[in-house]
Amino acid sequence: MAMHRKIGIFGGSFNPIHLGHVNSMITVAEQVGLTTIKVVPAAQAPLRQKMEGPNPEARAEMVKLAIQDYPEVLEFDDIELRRQGISYTIDTVNSYLQNYSSEQLYLIIGADQFEIFDKWLKYGELLAKVNLIVTTRPGSFLPLAKEDFPGKIANMVVEFDGETAMLNTGRVIQFIRLEDYNVSATEIRKRLRTNKSTADQLDARVEKFIEAHKLYN
Repeated sequence: MAMHRKIGIFGGSFNPIHLGHVNSMITVAEQVGLTTIKVVPAAQAPLRQKMEGPNPEARAEMVKLAIQDYPEVLEFDDIELRRQGISYTIDTVNSYLQNYSSEQLYLIIGADQFEIFDKWLKYGELLAKVNLIVTTRPGSFLPLAKEDFPGKIANMVVEFDGETAMLNTGRVIQFIRLEDYNVSATEIRKRLRTNKSTADQLDARVEKFIEAHKLYN
């Protein structure tokens, strides 16, 4: 086990993957010093309605296209697609713990997901097994005080300086502000269905793939 390596886990539906996703991953890798970020498309996200549109294979192909300029940092992983069914993050983390230690693993989520993190399956176990990185998202806010943490997670915080929270599990939560793209996959799907430009929101290769396969018609 290479203890000096720091491994990020960035999951999502990626329906479709957009420039905001890539910006978030590259910024986090640079600021936290992550060696690799595993980019993990979900088969079916637990807290979202069943996905319409592209099948898992098409979403996976879009991810590969979007990250191919960063092979030294971003690594596609189809672990959840191969597992099928609902993609619970705790299952993915447990799989990675077969090769890495808790100290090495960093789960990357947006502030919108952090607001409902206490609704994730076995969130307390997750916060004992992996460090958490929370990034800004348009329309969501990072906590200013311990009381701003969701639900029972506040009770797990031993110390918080506004940027890093030390947890009683031995793990940490880091908060990172992004120069973010004000973009969402929902808005992109609307634009694609109405033939509006997405050139400033999607990688050109992803846009071309969507057009060629008529994914959101």
